[in-house]
Amino acid sequence: MDLFFDRLVVGLEQGAVYASVALALVLIYRATSVVNFAQGEMALFSTFITWQFYELGLPIAVAIVASMAVSFLGGALIERVIIRPVGDAAKNPLAIVIVTIGMLLALNALVKWIWGPEGRTFPKIFSANTIELGGVSISYQAIGILAVLAVELVLLYLLFQKTKFGLAMRSVASNTESSRLVGIPVKPRSASTRSPPR
Repeated sequence: MDLFFDRLVVGLEQGAVYASVALALVLIYRATSVVNFAQGEMALFSTFITWQFYELGLPIAVAIVASMAVSFLGGALIERVIIRPVGDAAKNPLAIVIVTIGMLLALNALVKWIWGPEGRTFPKIFSANTIELGGVSISYQAIGILAVLAVELVLLYLLFQKTKFGLAMRSVASNTESSRLVGIPVKPRSASTRSPPR
């Protein structure tokens, strides 16, 4: 029975990581109607940026925040320069798929070019110590990962359910035209979707 609970804790820890990645995929798809096949490589690139900041002497918490800022800017740049010119995903889904697969290959090659193919040891954010509960060892890292996921979920719930901005985002994702009619500023995704001049 102890073995079962040990494996359960490990499964929850790894599942929380996959849940965070899946959450990012769903958010991007709901906001842009784009299935981003390069999502994993973008996460990989962000992780290497965090590692690089840490190697430059920044504390791990500061390195994570700095990496988040760089990743945010990089994601916005990719959307503007690479994704948006392709056009509306609903009208041209194959082009979006090809572009994101191209990004997957390009980012993978870029990581190897910048940091090499060798693995890196990422610093532990949480303590490596464990606590014993009923004969089951639970690491502080597992607790920390689950706590981070819980905070993400709570913050996203508050954003999309309790704020005007979040409700507007949900409205646009569900029905762009109706959102525009009720006064939500919706920018067209491409030249082909722009309204004719008046």
